[in-house]
Amino acid sequence: MKMNMLFSMGKGEEILSELQLAMDEAGGNLDEREWFLLIEAYENAHQYEKALTVCAEALRKFPDNWELCISMGDIYYRMGNYNEAIVWFEKAGEIGTYFCDEKYDIALCYRKLEKFKEAYQVYLEIADIHRKNGYDVEAEQALGYAKEIEDKIK
Repeated sequence: MKMNMLFSMGKGEEILSELQLAMDEAGGNLDEREWFLLIEAYENAHQYEKALTVCAEALRKFPDNWELCISMGDIYYRMGNYNEAIVWFEKAGEIGTYFCDEKYDIALCYRKLEKFKEAYQVYLEIADIHRKNGYDVEAEQALGYAKEIEDKIK
């Protein structure tokens, strides 16, 4: 969010250059947060191929980081490659996310692909998980998303 603001203020390219320089000078030996900032900067600069390259490199260093898998999925989503995004969101789920993060993203991809039945099922699954964990408000929200697309199911 903050990175998006910096880009909208015209400071994005400067920040991107600084982040890349810091990464280069450290030989890639920075913590996960620094990698995320660089990935986000490339995303905001609409340099998706470079963002994918940096994200893949980060995943080699931190293979069990589900957030990096989400980032990879987000990049593919922004590129309009929803099927590949789903693959990465599913990988995040295999590692384990905190709050059904990957499932919401998968449902969004299905909606973009106009696979409304699949999206609907994912929302129901999210609602079930939230309800089992005692998150009734979140469960109702997921059911609301399912209801939004009920009439589009063929």
